[in-house]
Amino acid sequence: STNNTDLVSVQVWVKAGSRYELNGENGLAHLVESAADEGTKNYPSGDQDNGGPTGAIDSIGGQSASLTSRDSTFYSVDVAKPYFATAVRVLADMVLRPDLSSAAIEDARLRMGNDLLRHSLDGVAVATDMAYARAYAKHPYRFPDGGSLGTLAALSAAKAQAFHKRQYVGPNISVVIAGDVSADEAQAVVTREF
Repeated sequence: STNNTDLVSVQVWVKAGSRYELNGENGLAHLVESAADEGTKNYPSGDQDNGGPTGAIDSIGGQSASLTSRDSTFYSVDVAKPYFATAVRVLADMVLRPDLSSAAIEDARLRMGNDLLRHSLDGVAVATDMAYARAYAKHPYRFPDGGSLGTLAALSAAKAQAFHKRQYVGPNISVVIAGDVSADEAQAVVTREF
């Protein structure tokens, strides 16, 4: 299509879900995701709503989302075709260069604490976590994918950095692109940014 308002969806899947957390790390996958949403090397968090990578995506009219599951962490952006390369650049920075400093991790821990309090009031979510714990008594699926209030205090910047270094590596990262972008153009942008 020659219409420059066509949308492109870019998704990055990282084999960095809660099942890859080591003992004493439950919640770490979600903590890294939360920190990456707020600030990166090239898109630092700001005092205003337009800071960080999500602010960069908002500024080009895109929509971003992220999610941690038991198997993976997922980052996505839907954006108008002219901003496709920018979206990939921002996502690459989130995945490869998140701000995992002590201050950024403490901010992410505070946000996670609020999320976990809300989660603890959701009967369906609590029942789901209980079902996973019972069904997978000896498998990493037994732990909540977003961590728990009991494990949150043990999560540190050093642990987040080690988890990122261990899980956010080439073979664990997949980029999926759908929309009005040729395979050659997509490959060139992904190769340049990742």
